[in-house]
Amino acid sequence: MRFEKEMENIFGVFTDPMVVFNQSWADAIPKKLKEIIHIQRLVNVRNLEYATDIEALAYIMTASLCFPLDSDWTKIYMFLTKKYIKFLKKEIPDFLKDVPDELSYSQPSDLEKLKMFIKDKQLAYRKKKLKINKKFNKSSLQSKFSF
Repeated sequence: MRFEKEMENIFGVFTDPMVVFNQSWADAIPKKLKEIIHIQRLVNVRNLEYATDIEALAYIMTASLCFPLDSDWTKIYMFLTKKYIKFLKKEIPDFLKDVPDELSYSQPSDLEKLKMFIKDKQLAYRKKKLKINKKFNKSSLQSKFSF
């Protein structure tokens, strides 16, 4: 059973959807960020509770296109953006140089809750997809063979 769960998680690295605040803005997410999501998921594959920081960044990015972020979420967004740019090994732009390397107050908790929310959405999608596949496989076998 544990092996099956681990295999499910490995497949999820490549098949779980990218959860965004609003699907209408999903195309606004840079291609490079989308590619890095898979790398980060591989690194994070044993963590069943949380989505990655990059996935949280994509979610907040699409949310920011729908409404203004409050100051805490803006700080979280800037923190994750700076982390993403560092991951790319690019020079930090001036507007991010003053962004702290750690979150403060309730921000770590807020980010953790968002990452749990994203992961829950991915797992719900995966369960639904597995249920559909099992139903399809069973019905297609029954139609081809008399049981």
